[in-house]
Amino acid sequence: MRSLALTLAAVPNHLGYFNDPRHAQIMCLGVILSYGLWSGAVSSQTTTLVAIGAGVMATEYGLFKWRNPAVPATFRVFKSSLITCLSLCLLMRLANPWFGLMAGSLAIMSKTMLRSQHGHWFNPANFALVVCTLALDGAWISPGQWGHTLWLGIVLGAAGLMVCVKASRLDTALWFLLSYTIIIFSRAYWLGDPWAIALQQLQNSALLIFAFFMLSDPKTSPRHATARAVYGFIIAALGSYFQFQHFQSLGLFYSLFIGCACVPFLNYIWCAPSYEWQPKR
Repeated sequence: MRSLALTLAAVPNHLGYFNDPRHAQIMCLGVILSYGLWSGAVSSQTTTLVAIGAGVMATEYGLFKWRNPAVPATFRVFKSSLITCLSLCLLMRLANPWFGLMAGSLAIMSKTMLRSQHGHWFNPANFALVVCTLALDGAWISPGQWGHTLWLGIVLGAAGLMVCVKASRLDTALWFLLSYTIIIFSRAYWLGDPWAIALQQLQNSALLIFAFFMLSDPKTSPRHATARAVYGFIIAALGSYFQFQHFQSLGLFYSLFIGCACVPFLNYIWCAPSYEWQPKR
């Protein structure tokens, strides 16, 4: 009986399912999106969500077949693209479904075209969010759409912890949240605001989605632990600057866009092996 239990427990790991953190991320993002659609927090029309998915998947398939015409496209090829698709559906709002096709295609092309030998430079979903909101009148991000419900923040935080631990990037999210919290409370103290205002700013569920599912992307964050601590502080400082000095509600997304450009420099200072989704045996 004991040997049978050990054999059954080893089957998922043998298949590699639990060795790939992307499976946990897809599951968590899918659950959050389903809740958003059910509760009304995600107000996008179905056609817009389908357009985003079509743009992401069609572009990924086309670029993969262009690079590997003789290799069949399996689910392994679309794992990262599915994460990008779910992230765009959660955060982006579009006035025209055609913008969804454009955003999805732009995200995947940035991952394929803007890269070095160590990987792509920008987080694909964040790249599409920033470029589309700056270039299109009918594209925007609504950070407050998820509200300030405390229990939802706890659930998102727990899901994010699970994903970050699996991807070995929990420290990135925690350094960012710690730096951002210190900045928020320091600003409240400097201005003489009550602590309730600072707590209200930190109870935004979109902040947790950003920290645990976008900022902690292991392929675009620094490879060394010290570099990730500096990276988290840079993102928090830049985001706070855009938010409170230039009154940009999308300051965190802009800061991640700029922070990704600093990652090669941080990797040069603190050297470490490149991240692999599934370590080679």
